[in-house]
Amino acid sequence: MGRPARPARSTAGIATRWPEAQVVALEPSSESFALLTRNVEGYANIRAVHAAISDRRAYLRVADEGRQPRGVRTQELEVGEAEDGEPSGPAPEGMACSVTVPDLVAACPEAELFIVKIDIEGFERELFRSNHDWADAAPLVVFEPHDWLIPFGGTGHTVFSALAGAPRDYLMRGENVFAFSVPLLKPFAEG
Repeated sequence: MGRPARPARSTAGIATRWPEAQVVALEPSSESFALLTRNVEGYANIRAVHAAISDRRAYLRVADEGRQPRGVRTQELEVGEAEDGEPSGPAPEGMACSVTVPDLVAACPEAELFIVKIDIEGFERELFRSNHDWADAAPLVVFEPHDWLIPFGGTGHTVFSALAGAPRDYLMRGENVFAFSVPLLKPFAEG
């Protein structure tokens, strides 16, 4: 779930550092997805997915906001803008389908969550508002808070509230918050 301006930089780093890992990278924008696909060519353990991440499957509007390729944001459709129910086919032009973390985990049945890196330009509130039990199974969740992008939108609050289900140590580096699961990682630190 990397940044469109450098899709695959952190993805390729993880894939190289842990070659046995199955890495899944999502990009909702067609332009950014094409760049991601080119950048991960040759990495057998990276699967590029042309979709957005959310707490449910839906069609989302892909908005450029003039910062392309880094500024691509997804927005939920208003009631009446799309058919009710889950997407049943490819997204219409200018839209993206969303998938959930449980969808991605189910697609890799022999794998376990290890690192979940989230940089979704303010869509954190939608990802973490429900269907976030997966977070307790993730030893490390890395996210970029976007409260500065959507003032008083509560994006950071929603992420921290979802991650509060189990004790975590929080460290900051640059724009990213690293949320380490104490119960999942402490045994490794002690042993």
